[in-house]
Amino acid sequence: MTHDDVLSALHALGYPGGWVVTGTEITVWENSDPKPTDDDIKKGIKLVAKAAADKAIAKAALLDRLGITADEAALLLG
Repeated sequence: MTHDDVLSALHALGYPGGWVVTGTEITVWENSDPKPTDDDIKKGIKLVAKAAADKAIAKAALLDRLGITADEAALLLG
């Protein structure tokens, strides 16, 4: 687990602020909910990974429907 993993997990769990993370440890917690446990953080990391996988699948499906490659899509958007 990395620092960025913890930050992403906290956001995925619905905590956009009210905390400070030092390294991989939540060192300040100012939310009314209890501070997430390591298991909660691991669940948040899985949520982030699933969201990224879902986005990649949706992107591939859209490119397939359009009949273009990712490079061609980048040219259109760039």
